[in-house]
Amino acid sequence: MALIAACEDGLLREAKKAVKNGANVNFVNAAKKDRTPLMEACMSLNEELVKFLVASGADINKADADGWTSIHWITFKGHAKSLLLLLEKGGDWKRKSKSGSLPIDVALSLASQKKVRCAEVLRQWDEHNGRPKKKKQAKPEDSRWGYHYNPPTDHTGRTSRDRTSGWDDEWEKEKLRAQEKKKSKSKK
Repeated sequence: MALIAACEDGLLREAKKAVKNGANVNFVNAAKKDRTPLMEACMSLNEELVKFLVASGADINKADADGWTSIHWITFKGHAKSLLLLLEKGGDWKRKSKSGSLPIDVALSLASQKKVRCAEVLRQWDEHNGRPKKKKQAKPEDSRWGYHYNPPTDHTGRTSRDRTSGWDDEWEKEKLRAQEKKKSKSKK
């Protein structure tokens, strides 16, 4: 129960402590409609916690009482970066809930910029992985599975107008690092 509570609150340190003490990462919480710690972490929008649970062996495709998987929950919350992580780790994007909804249906039924991003990730993922693969020569700039998500940008080059998701926080840090590196090279 300590792991579930830590995941509900998005507390990575407490979750690590609970797993270290032997907590089951695939524990099913009957009091919360059979949700797992990974589902709770997806709802808390803590990307590092999601990564930790997946690395610890959490079952991405386990379904709750309504048939929703972690893919459904992260899509519902609108965090495209974590969605992409779950897809890369083997998440089933074509699994239907008990009501018959796919994760893309969840994204399309809710109107918000973050959910539109998730819908776009799922569409691109389905286009790339849903059809039989043709043999092609890999290019060095391709990622290991040949997929690139290019999020929509505004006039400043930012990938998000809504800063609440933490989607592009690394963009600014990398830009500052590059500018500092450029300055230090020009001083030499």
